[in-house]
Amino acid sequence: MNTKKKVGYKQNLSMLKNWKKQEYLDFLTKVIIIPLQQGLRHLQATFTNFFWGTD
Repeated sequence: MNTKKKVGYKQNLSMLKNWKKQEYLDFLTKVIIIPLQQGLRHLQATFTNFFWGTD
């Protein structure tokens, strides 16, 4: 039985947008969104490859 829950890129991007609104994470507003999105894509690919493997 597979109990793993996969969080997709769109969900992560939504979380990132919410994080940018948090006062204690205000440093995220000091950079443009593109590098943050690219880092998020790389992180998503790494987690996917590690936990679900590549065939």
